Amino acid sequence: MPTAIRVVSDYTFSCCYNLETVELPEHINYIGNSAFAHCKKLESLTLSPDVKRIGHSAFMGCECLKELTIPAALLEEIGENAFFYCSALETVTIDAKLKELEEHLFSHCFALKQIRLPDTLVKIEAEAFAKCTSLTVIELSPVLKTIEDRAYLTLNYTPINAALGCDL
Repeated sequence: MPTAIRVVSDYTFSCCYNLETVELPEHINYIGNSAFAHCKKLESLTLSPDVKRIGHSAFMGCECLKELTIPAALLEEIGENAFFYCSALETVTIDAKLKELEEHLFSHCFALKQIRLPDTLVKIEAEAFAKCTSLTVIELSPVLKTIEDRAYLTLNYTPINAALGCDL
């Protein structure tokens, strides 16, 4: 992508069924709503460390995506449903300074086994991990204050570094 491009706009690559790899260069700072939604063959995703915001449903329905690392130190927000129904997703590492995980963020990620959440996380919204039936390890933030209703609907997990005094 040319360096003048800073944004992947809403629906830009939505329903590109044969797209298999996405490597976002460093100058990209915003991924729009549903930008890569329903790219059913997407297996590999490399995010730019410059990304500040990932829009809602940005990668929803990317059924072949297996691993996700969010290295963006500048990332401020991931919209709701961003990784909804990424059914092959197995591991997630979020190194960003996020304060909240939005509703349905990883819902229906049936293969998700483990997730490492950022140390800055204070809130997990409703059904963020709903139907993540394979999830067994969640590394929680030491400053986590609120886990909303049904955040972990239908799963058995073993919290690591669980926050004390958390409102459930």
